[in-house]
Amino acid sequence: MASNSAQGNLPIIKFEQAIKCLASHGVEFNTLTVVSQSNMLHPQRVYAYLKSIGSRYMQFIPLVERAANKDGMLAHPQDEQTAVTPWSVDGLQFGKFLNAIFDIWIREDIGDIGIQLFEQTLAAWCGLPPQVCVFAPVCGSAFAMEMNGDVYNCDHFVYPQYKLGNINDTPLRQMNNSAKNQQFGLDKSRTMAQECHTCPWQFACYGGCPKHRFFAFGLRTDEAKLSLCRLSVLFLSYRADDESNENPLRK
Repeated sequence: MASNSAQGNLPIIKFEQAIKCLASHGVEFNTLTVVSQSNMLHPQRVYAYLKSIGSRYMQFIPLVERAANKDGMLAHPQDEQTAVTPWSVDGLQFGKFLNAIFDIWIREDIGDIGIQLFEQTLAAWCGLPPQVCVFAPVCGSAFAMEMNGDVYNCDHFVYPQYKLGNINDTPLRQMNNSAKNQQFGLDKSRTMAQECHTCPWQFACYGGCPKHRFFAFGLRTDEAKLSLCRLSVLFLSYRADDESNENPLRK
């Protein structure tokens, strides 16, 4: 999606055809853009492309995957290792990507284009409760369901040990209220690194998504630090500086 030209790029061609089909029938859509090593250096280009196809609500998520384990599969989110895949981004890179887009959005598109992370950050500053699990104090409200009906705690944790049951056998309400799911939600805070509990940006971050945490940071074995921690510091402090100057958000 970082390309402004669809020539010779079959996936992009099909994507743009689908967008045109939706637009021709008056169907609204949003876009989810994965930020990786392939597009992280081109935030302005990515944003301009999304605007050109008519995206009015955007989500940007960082690609953070652990390196393959011995059997060649991507490692489990709670494996005690810090190695990430070469195509992943770190917090500093993702933070710079977001800052570049924010500078355009806040001056040209605020009120016309919604960007989830920016809106959630503003809501946190205003003391409003988070609407997205990533920024919430606890998890456990964003299930993933496979086509066979199997339900898991989260789409980032589709592993056997996080299976809550099957929708054909167990009511969703029962799975939601189960001790297993409640514990999963509370673990977000319990496994957060101590420095996160005292961080000035905790109110807007809450340690981020547990999927993006790593246990091997010299911390206790039951604590994990967000691999994107520098994102929180860079992006949120950047927003704070912006708030202290003339900023359309304050008007």
